[in-house]
Amino acid sequence: FDWHVGIHGILIKFNCPVTQNYFNATFLPEISKQQNWTKTQTLEALIRKSGYEGSITNTFLLDIECTRYKSSKHHMKYDEYVKMVGEDPVGGK
Repeated sequence: FDWHVGIHGILIKFNCPVTQNYFNATFLPEISKQQNWTKTQTLEALIRKSGYEGSITNTFLLDIECTRYKSSKHHMKYDEYVKMVGEDPVGGK
């Protein structure tokens, strides 16, 4: 898989090899780094997060579609957000 722990978030999609049920899940980039997970541990945790309870074999891992992405964090005060969007989503305009 072409992604790096702590740099990329990942989105996985796959079908159960037995039932063909569809599963998907995502982790933001900081999750695997915060948990001190390796790539393998991250994938296994993400597979379980998707709700899949079956066996995880090397062959199974080869059939997973994995999309990497980056994200960024921005900080602002609530009143700055309200000014930016033009309305208070909680209290009206």
